[in-house]
Amino acid sequence: MTTRHLFAAVGALALIASLTACASATPSPAESTPAGQVIAPITMPVGDLDGTTVNLVVGQALNIATGDVDVTSFTATVVDPAVAEFSPGRIESTATFNPGFMARAEGTTTVELHSSTAPEEIGFTIVVSPRG
Repeated sequence: MTTRHLFAAVGALALIASLTACASATPSPAESTPAGQVIAPITMPVGDLDGTTVNLVVGQALNIATGDVDVTSFTATVVDPAVAEFSPGRIESTATFNPGFMARAEGTTTVELHSSTAPEEIGFTIVVSPRG
């Protein structure tokens, strides 16, 4: 083996070792969620919410898929709005935004979701945990 090949091999091993060290030093998403990192929302059909418990983490959104029901027809009563805040559905130009909730603080709250086009109320619980 020539000296040039030896230096190339040592350089390649050093590069691999440094990449491996960097990879193992990076925490997995389950280990930590850095402040400011966006957390994927949870989407649930409105018909699946009644009587359920939805688990969120602080900063996570619950997106409610309304199906054929007008997104602007929904309102909500939230027992503890410091835990979860309701965002009404809306239509802006060609974009449609579903109604939903944003997890604001650790805790538990009950919610009654109402639609002006449906007579029944949908009641469920939101449990918010701290970020990982």
